[in-house]
Amino acid sequence: MSEQLTLFDRESDYLESDINGFDKKSASFRVHASLIYKLGESLIADEVTALSELIKNAYDADATICMLSIDSNYTETIAETVCKGLIELSDNGCGMDLSTIINGWLTLSNSPKKKMKKEERTTPKYHRYPLGDKGLGRLSVQKLGRNMKMITKLATSKIEYTVTIPWGDFLKNTTIDQIPVKIEETEIDNEKSYTKIIIKDLIDDERWASQTQIDILTNSISKIVSPFRSKENTFKVVAKVNGQEIETIGKIFDELLASARAKHTIKYSCGKAEVITEYKRSFFYNREILQKIVSGEFTLSETAINDFLRINQKSLSNVFPRFDYGNILASEDECLFEDIQLLQKTSGDSLRTSDPGEFECEIYEYSLDQKYLDYLYENISYDRLIDRDEYRNFIKRFYGIKVVRDGFVVQGFGEGEGGDWLGLSSSSKTTGYFFDLRNDSIIGCVYLTGNCNAVLKETTNREGFVEDEYYHAFYKILDDSIKRINRNRKKLNDAMKAYVVEAISLSSDIGDNVLTFKPTIIKIREEMASTTPLISEGHKHIASALDNYSVAKRIIDSSPFVPSEVTKSLDNLYQNIADVSGDYKRIQQERDSLNKKLDAINYDFEKINERLQDLFELAGLGISVELFAHEFDSSIRSVKAKNQQVIDSKSTQSIDDLIKHINYVTYSLDALRKQMSYFNPGLKFVRAEKQVFNISDFLESHRSFYKERCEKKNIDFNVNVLRDFKVRINRGMLNQAFDNLFSNSEYWLDFSARKDLIKDKKYTIEVLERGIIVVWDNGIGVSKDIETRLFEPFESKKTDGRGLGLYIAASNLKYNSARIRLLGERNQERNLYKFEIDLSQLMQ
Repeated sequence: MSEQLTLFDRESDYLESDINGFDKKSASFRVHASLIYKLGESLIADEVTALSELIKNAYDADATICMLSIDSNYTETIAETVCKGLIELSDNGCGMDLSTIINGWLTLSNSPKKKMKKEERTTPKYHRYPLGDKGLGRLSVQKLGRNMKMITKLATSKIEYTVTIPWGDFLKNTTIDQIPVKIEETEIDNEKSYTKIIIKDLIDDERWASQTQIDILTNSISKIVSPFRSKENTFKVVAKVNGQEIETIGKIFDELLASARAKHTIKYSCGKAEVITEYKRSFFYNREILQKIVSGEFTLSETAINDFLRINQKSLSNVFPRFDYGNILASEDECLFEDIQLLQKTSGDSLRTSDPGEFECEIYEYSLDQKYLDYLYENISYDRLIDRDEYRNFIKRFYGIKVVRDGFVVQGFGEGEGGDWLGLSSSSKTTGYFFDLRNDSIIGCVYLTGNCNAVLKETTNREGFVEDEYYHAFYKILDDSIKRINRNRKKLNDAMKAYVVEAISLSSDIGDNVLTFKPTIIKIREEMASTTPLISEGHKHIASALDNYSVAKRIIDSSPFVPSEVTKSLDNLYQNIADVSGDYKRIQQERDSLNKKLDAINYDFEKINERLQDLFELAGLGISVELFAHEFDSSIRSVKAKNQQVIDSKSTQSIDDLIKHINYVTYSLDALRKQMSYFNPGLKFVRAEKQVFNISDFLESHRSFYKERCEKKNIDFNVNVLRDFKVRINRGMLNQAFDNLFSNSEYWLDFSARKDLIKDKKYTIEVLERGIIVVWDNGIGVSKDIETRLFEPFESKKTDGRGLGLYIAASNLKYNSARIRLLGERNQERNLYKFEIDLSQLMQ
């Protein structure tokens, strides 16, 4: 194209018309044909912009579909010239009549759309606000090819018009009025409306020949018609290159947006911007928290989220739970822009504000941390359209905040030099916090409409907006809203970090060394090892002192007049140094001996620890027996009483009565045998046995076991299973954990009732999400002084309590890859009182 411009500027192309017979009274401006190309060069940036302008025309014509076909292999001889390449664009829009062709297409800078905008009218069918209004879009054709044919028809007319424009003739040394434009009419008997543009003799036919260029075009289509909110679009572009259909990114793009860790929405209207954010679990997956989750130390469950919000309800009053579409939290905030509403400029006698009009902005947030991506793809349960290796590339392909008006991308925002047009990655925006939104890890879009945002004017070259007071107000709204988003994000993330630390401190983190002296032995070894450098240094000092003594001795022996007292003192010094050297050797020998003794002690302690574990298993068995003893005795007494009744009335008993009694005894024995399974957790031969069962069945069985006991003690035992699930775990061990929780609640409910702290005694087990069980009572709760040590052995506030029950229960759960912890919610006594049992890793 630069060669064409050079051609027009050459002196030989100066057009000098014959003025003989020229009517001076009718003189007027004439335009050299080269001006068309010069206008096209300055107004149409590239082929993508050219295609965009033509596709926008289809949109403005109320079309629902625009078909784009490019054939780089097409050849045709036109006027004895071999023309290569073909582009066809066809739409099912309203079409054009002769008046529109003459006054619109063939009259530059004269667009009926400009009148529509001025009168604030929209298209009749889909009520679209026109995207074009400058009347220069047809210059896009000359950016693509040298010959054009346009075929168009109105639905209400039987006349089809064919307009042929030889764009290559504008290279000739002539004026515009000398370029022949041919209009033909054909009678068509149908009620269809359409427009089809055929461009031949492409400027760069090889551009569309390679796969690389096809990929570029694929990406370019998304730059023309926005992939955002694709389901809401009433307009679609279908493209083919050399018969190959261009990849549709709709579903892939929707999945990419759905995988975002957070979605931030800004809704601006009349001086106020509502800021709404939806957070997924992955928003909180920084390296520290992710490591805790992967290791099983913490689960960000719905229960944990609700607990987190209760604890932080004052500082996070605008945050609330939202468990839908993968979200867990949402927040609402607002920014006021009264200055935009009040800022007015005088224009004659009228006043106008700088308000850019209503608009929305969506920002999708991502993390490209490798550990995060590994976890994301290792923990999905469905097939993804985006492969693991392509995920980063898709983020890099679409990152940045685009601006879209009526479904079409406004060029100059979100990519290239205008990529970070809001300065998200600059120091002025991030305020030093690495956690703030950054341009390379977000995908966003500002949604404008021609109707609401007509004051935002695009530049003539379609590469951005005119930077007037409306644009500056538009920029300020987004800038301030994003700053508010960053503050809210940091506040929420900091609160979650603190919660996770606190939650882990209240968890049953039963270490392997809780009941051993191993840490003490290790510490002693470390302290002994620290003496090695001291002993070594002492040996060096002693050796140096002995060497110095030898030197001094030789000097004294060779010197006359040295008193005998000096020689004697020197000999005493030597003896002292020799004694110290001997002491050092004995200390080193003693230290080596202590190390050997520590090895023996450590071995003995390990054996003792194994026996301690056996003792605790037996203690767990004993606790279960203790809980079971009352029911066992009651059942035996009941059977014995029934037997006595049979004996006393033997003369009147029938065979049927005897059979009923035998069935009763059999049922009672089966019940006792079933209850005996509660003892199994303490027996080594069943520790490895695991069963699969529904948690609802397990909890119902658990409640049935304590039914009579609760009735006698007036305890209201409630089980609420909203979402059932199956687990694979040693059932006896799980029984033991729940038995201990009930036993503790039973004790403290009685205590609370005696102290008149409660009127009714309530014990509740709730399953509101899969994998998580919450247990609590309405008693006094857990004493504050032991809440962080509750799961350690020998910690108890009960009178004559052993402090082993929760430790054993937590150990059994850990053995089965489960976990128990105290939730952070506090009761009316300001004590912790809810237990969370996490079985999420055991679900089937």
